[in-house]
Formats: sequence, C-alpha cells, structure tokens
Amino acid sequence: MSLSKPDWKTLSHRVTEMHTQLGGSLVTLEGNNAAQQPLVNTSPQVQVQELVGNTLTPKKVRKFLWANRKSRQVRRPNAIVWSWYDSQEDKTFMGLGAVVEKKKIDRGLISPERVISNG
Repeated sequence: MSLSKPDWKTLSHRVTEMHTQLGGSLVTLEGNNAAQQPLVNTSPQVQVQELVGNTLTPKKVRKFLWANRKSRQVRRPNAIVWSWYDSQEDKTFMGLGAVVEKKKIDRGLISPERVISNG
C-alpha cells in the first residue's frame, strides 16, 4: 500500500479495534502495529482531536484522517495515527505521529517531550 493512497477503511477499523481492546492505539498508515518502535507525536496541538468518552468508531478515524489528508504529518514516511483514552477526563485523544530511528532520539535530534513511546 502506498502512502499516497492508504487504505483508510482497513486502517480505521484496526485503530478502532486496538483502541477498544487496549484503551489506545498506535498504527502506521500502512496498517501495521507500531507499538514496538520509537514513536514521536508530530501533530501540532490544533491537530490533536478530542472526543468525549471512550467510543472511537472507524468513521471518526476516517473523518480525522480526511481532515488532515494534506498535512505534512500524513504524507511523511512511517506516519502513524494514535489514540489514547484518559479516564479521568473521560476523553479520547487522536493524533498523528511517525516512527523514528532510535538514534535520532538518543542524539537529541528529537525533542524528548515529543516522544510518545521509546520502543
């Protein structure tokens, strides 16, 4: 699957399934689970979507991706979509990120506050 035409239908179902089972998801735009690799949140705060409650549907994921389809975050190599449920606020957050090389994190090329998982 190419990055220019990702299969958002399959991807949105995978994100929703992981979010429902685990309370969050990390899925590459190619549809792979990216949880074992270093990840960086690349979404500016204005592009992080907030939803009330813990219900995430494939349609909401596709709507979010469509709204950001021309953004640099979607077009970059190794792009991911992530979701996370905060039970204290009863909100689901969704954003975009990228899989990065661990050496970039280790060398300080990536700001530590942007790292959402260090692999």
